[in-house]
Amino acid sequence: MPQDAVQIKGNRQGLVIRLYPRADLQAIKTDLTSKLESANGFFAGAKFSLHRDQQALPANEQQEIEEILRRYGLVPAMTMPLTTPEPSRKGNPVVTPERPLPSGTQPAQIVRQGLRSGQSVTYAGSVLVLGDVNMGAKVEAEGSVLVFGRCRGTVMAGTNGNRKARVVCHSFHGTLVAIADIIGYPEAPSEPNQFIAASLQGDQIVVNPA
Repeated sequence: MPQDAVQIKGNRQGLVIRLYPRADLQAIKTDLTSKLESANGFFAGAKFSLHRDQQALPANEQQEIEEILRRYGLVPAMTMPLTTPEPSRKGNPVVTPERPLPSGTQPAQIVRQGLRSGQSVTYAGSVLVLGDVNMGAKVEAEGSVLVFGRCRGTVMAGTNGNRKARVVCHSFHGTLVAIADIIGYPEAPSEPNQFIAASLQGDQIVVNPA
């Protein structure tokens, strides 16, 4: 197949699940499941919308795809309960309160915008940022951190000593990355529409495809 059957992108409203129009249902389900598995629970609690160019998705196929997304804790945008986020103060980002997640999944805080210099997020769980973490911004999480964009600031995962935590993003550019008590400065771009992950191997931070 010339490209992925599924592309997952983030914006301020949540996740956009874009389906390759020439992919058959089985290819879409396989690729989608693989991406959700590699995300390791990061997407749980986020709302999503499905998009397919050129032709509409048959109702029965859409139902099957939405059922997969629901199993991983995602919520269709059209049925998402209305919530009012806390107002942003002193340049702090708008953060959506954590949502109940499926059994065995770590709680995740969703930041519905990129982080600018001077902004920071600290959370006792995993953090999902729907944008870039720019130079001068900081994310601290006891769990893992997933960034739907580029990491240029400071990202600290596993701050409670969790050596299994990861930092996942589209690229690292001069980023200070800390996992548990190990600090590194990975420099790594990714292929288009792919994620890369920084994780611990022994006492070193290494970067591999997510």
